[in-house]
Amino acid sequence: MNYKSETQHLLESFITFESISGIYKTIHVDNELEFISMRNFFLKKVIECQRTCVYTPQQNEVVEHKHRHILNTTRALLFQSHLPLEFGECVLTDTYIINRLPTLLLKNKSAFEMLYNRPPSLSHLKTFGCLCYVTVFSPKQKFDPRAQQCIFICYPLNQKAYKLFDIDADTFFTSRDVIFHESVFPFCQQSQTQYSPPLQGILRNIDIDLLIHVQHSLDQPSSPTNHNAPEPPSNQPSSPTRHNAPEPPLNQHSSPTRHNAPEPPTDQPSSPTSRSLAPITKASPTDLPVR
Repeated sequence: MNYKSETQHLLESFITFESISGIYKTIHVDNELEFISMRNFFLKKVIECQRTCVYTPQQNEVVEHKHRHILNTTRALLFQSHLPLEFGECVLTDTYIINRLPTLLLKNKSAFEMLYNRPPSLSHLKTFGCLCYVTVFSPKQKFDPRAQQCIFICYPLNQKAYKLFDIDADTFFTSRDVIFHESVFPFCQQSQTQYSPPLQGILRNIDIDLLIHVQHSLDQPSSPTNHNAPEPPSNQPSSPTRHNAPEPPLNQHSSPTRHNAPEPPTDQPSSPTSRSLAPITKASPTDLPVR
């Protein structure tokens, strides 16, 4: 359906279908004009038409849930194939697959089986948006390629074929002689090629900034208290009075006169006369030997 004006014609064709004719007794619609103009048709088919209140979508929850289900699966197909939103046939492919999947509401039967009283065939289903090659039956020259690169789009109605998109000519067509590569997505490869250089540039800038940050953090001291003050050497004393005084060399002395002089003994006086002369003592009569 391309326009909303086709709603009345399509709904009348669906209700008058042979296998479901006489099943529907009540139809629940909103307040759109295309449904209001079908009152005479509903009376003729003995179908009760119920309308929802304004701004109350919860009264039509069955349709709202199915609409959300279709949109969720359609987004999944678009994300996998990386096709742009201009390919509206993705919704047709999605509904085609949903109608052939079993559901618990129909006792593990599909909508196709309930409508046609036979199980559907799933052998012809292919991956949406995958790469495929179509046989060229009328080449211009003898050495022209016999296959054309395309993308699978959807399943056309009333035709046993596949609807394809020609990448080079930018056109749609149908064909049956197709070879599929279901693991290759051309639009996915184009999107990665288009956006990979900016991504590499961003990662390169992030690496450079990270290296600069690491180098800057290594240059700074780890202690927060001595962040701006240099750490004092370990060979200096901790006394605050002698913090700025340089330490004399180990092989030099401050006094040149006492460089080679030995230390005087502690039990002798420091006078040079007392050190050179021995003390004179007189012997007492008791100390003399007896003969």
